[in-house]
Amino acid sequence: MFSGCEMEIVNLEDENQFAEVQGFLAPFELTFDRGVEWTMNFRLDGKIMGTGSFTGNVLHNIAVDKSFQGNGLVAEIVTALMQELGRRGIFHYFIFTRPCTAKAFQKLGFSEIARVEPYVSLLEMGIGSISAYCQQIERHAAHLEGERAAVFVNGDPLSHRNRTLVQQAADEKEAVLVFADSLQSMRGAAPSLANVCWIPASPYRISAKLFPTYFLRQEEHAISRKLLNVLLFATQIASRLRIKSCYAWEDLQVMVDTLPSYGIRVLDRSPLWVKEEVAI
Repeated sequence: MFSGCEMEIVNLEDENQFAEVQGFLAPFELTFDRGVEWTMNFRLDGKIMGTGSFTGNVLHNIAVDKSFQGNGLVAEIVTALMQELGRRGIFHYFIFTRPCTAKAFQKLGFSEIARVEPYVSLLEMGIGSISAYCQQIERHAAHLEGERAAVFVNGDPLSHRNRTLVQQAADEKEAVLVFADSLQSMRGAAPSLANVCWIPASPYRISAKLFPTYFLRQEEHAISRKLLNVLLFATQIASRLRIKSCYAWEDLQVMVDTLPSYGIRVLDRSPLWVKEEVAI
């Protein structure tokens, strides 16, 4: 209980409870959809004073009634969400929010790891961090010598496009880190090349499914997600892993416009895609 408030778990299958949370979030310009995994409210005298949700390890839809803001209720909501995730064995958390509200979560211990003005800020907290993730990769790739390049693999690592791209990168560069987008480790199935290290799926490569839609307008979704991924790579991953060049993936123009300012060369191999189309 917080200052007379009582906590409740929302039954997301109950249309009335769902609609009530939806209505509470509307003035904050936050949407509430069926993809939400778990939601809780704080009530005072029957009225919702604050609410919060999570899906996977992403905390979202956190809002407090204007009359209760500044009283620490946001911290109580975040604590309740993390406690429930802890009961499920999850101890690392993400929050996507507008850059103008990021400080409120930083005061609670979250660290901002990337931001795309004025659209989105990504913060994390808990056991594990982007620094620890990079340290794990560094141990895995310790045998690679020379200047490093990155390749991003989408879908089947054994597709003609991916095999051709990885092979060309291995021929051109001294050391190559291949980042896969599948949760399954691809090292066993992927071509074995002495100067190539295959990296399983990264929690820091934000998919369209993971990326928030609840506070962004439709036209903001695509460009802000692409920019967030490129900035995460440039400022957090490439800098720690000493990556100096990158073979362009599907967000070519965003990469060309962004990465050189961080000292990363963009290598466009789009003709490979054309060759694959012809082969098929």
